[in-house]
Amino acid sequence: MTHLDGSGGGTKGEGIKSVWDTAVFGLGFEPNIISEVSISALLSVPYAIGIHKPIVRQSVTNLFSNFTIDTIFKVSPLKLNGKIKTRAVWRAIRKKNQA
Repeated sequence: MTHLDGSGGGTKGEGIKSVWDTAVFGLGFEPNIISEVSISALLSVPYAIGIHKPIVRQSVTNLFSNFTIDTIFKVSPLKLNGKIKTRAVWRAIRKKNQA
């Protein structure tokens, strides 16, 4: 029995996908079990349901290559230095942060 396991990683998602492509398509690794967390869970959907067409893999790559914080939030919750804005916490508490 073989197992493909991926962790979260946020911005490392594209790297995780590249490793999978190499393992599954380049080396012929065929997992019986796939267990993932966070970004890995989203990226593994085509693998898990057996869709291995290059167009599907490219669509997943395009989706996550263009994914930014602006995709999720109307107003960025981060300062330029990467720290969370105090005001963002209040927007989250009041559920005002949806895009």
